Amino acid sequence: MDEDPKSKSWWNTLPGVLTAVAAVIAAVTALVSTLHQTGWIGAKAPTSLSTATGTAVASTPTSTPPPNPTPAAPATPGSIALPAQTTFSYGKLSYQILSARVAHPTPDTLSLRFTIRMTSDDQYEANFWDASFRLRVNGVLQAPVSNLNKVVAGNSSTDGVVEFVVPSGTAQVELQMGEVGNGKPGVAMVLPAG
Repeated sequence: MDEDPKSKSWWNTLPGVLTAVAAVIAAVTALVSTLHQTGWIGAKAPTSLSTATGTAVASTPTSTPPPNPTPAAPATPGSIALPAQTTFSYGKLSYQILSARVAHPTPDTLSLRFTIRMTSDDQYEANFWDASFRLRVNGVLQAPVSNLNKVVAGNSSTDGVVEFVVPSGTAQVELQMGEVGNGKPGVAMVLPAG
């Protein structure tokens, strides 16, 4: 007594239903995780952290130019003096400039290398890559040339190097970290003469 093959669909079996439900749950979880990591959902307004006091202060972008930076310490040859504020936070991610160095690869260009520490206060992994950085040079935003591409595990920190090439004679730059683009806050730095 054979059953009619049309009468028994995989939807009518418990394993078939469970497989379909598990596939939908996995797809939704992957989508939510991706949207969260890219900042489409759950992103907060950028804040800047004061390294001097350790307290968070909200930072709202304005159209006024950034104040002239005050070096925190004298620079050694080849290094760029860092301002007092070197940390920016975007959502659950924070970026801190650990050091900055300048070199002259050609007579017409300067190479600026920033050692950055990215910290994730989130349970999810986050990308630590060139796309999170821009350098304002003479009013124009430039992308890095370093090909930084790392993953920071949840609730941890990772260091990386971000490099920019700018024209010789550039006197001041502004580094954007985390949230980049016109009107976004950044860290202004004076480059050493020579």
